[in-house]
Amino acid sequence: AKVKLTEKKETPAVIQEFFSQGLKEEDIYTIKAYTITFNNYFGPIEGMPKKYQEIMSNYGYGAYTFVIGNLALSAHSDSLSLKIWEKAASQGSGFAMLNLSFGAYLRDKFDDAVFYSKSAINYGIVFGYFILYKVYLKSDTKLAYTYLRYAAEYLFPDAIREYRASKDIAEYKPLPFMEKLEKLEDMAKYNPEASALMS
Repeated sequence: AKVKLTEKKETPAVIQEFFSQGLKEEDIYTIKAYTITFNNYFGPIEGMPKKYQEIMSNYGYGAYTFVIGNLALSAHSDSLSLKIWEKAASQGSGFAMLNLSFGAYLRDKFDDAVFYSKSAINYGIVFGYFILYKVYLKSDTKLAYTYLRYAAEYLFPDAIREYRASKDIAEYKPLPFMEKLEKLEDMAKYNPEASALMS
């Protein structure tokens, strides 16, 4: 069956008028309502007036700070974007943590890359596993391949490709617990007891 997508509806006149007049009150509750309404009718945070992005950032909303960092990067200001992402990370933005981990990896600051990758993972940004794989590939291959397996489990194309390639050339050797877990996975395909253990 085909899924019928609804057409984009026009923004009601009352909402358009509200946004054209701007805000009369600028307390956090009014601004938060403004930003939510903006997102619902006009699109993502990136399109919101910068003034309101900055206000929300100053109130500690990491998603807004993260976007400000992205906009700084698109304006070709790497050092400024890193500084802003650090603020966003301290406000709990997992995506900012991921960007900081990738930046640290590219600058060979591996301790920082590990810290920010693990922090991003703790906030649900599991692409951090792939960065951990890349970092540890230079120093601890068993740990690296364990992280590669985690990344491949989350269906990241690059991780899947590298996971398969490393298995094809018999280079893949994760930590012992992962080897046992993978053997159990293979057994679960034909053994009910192993399947029950995996569930």
